[in-house]
Amino acid sequence: MQEVQLSVERDNEPSVKTIVKNGGKYVRSFEFQGEEADIYKIVL
Repeated sequence: MQEVQLSVERDNEPSVKTIVKNGGKYVRSFEFQGEEADIYKIVL
């Protein structure tokens, strides 16, 4: 495995901060059950 992609609801600030702190790079946004969500990629 060379990378992981994580999805997180945009308003989940603690999770977004943790992902970014661990090298997460924004990839794209999408809507999930009426909520905005983002996908981040972490290269391992």
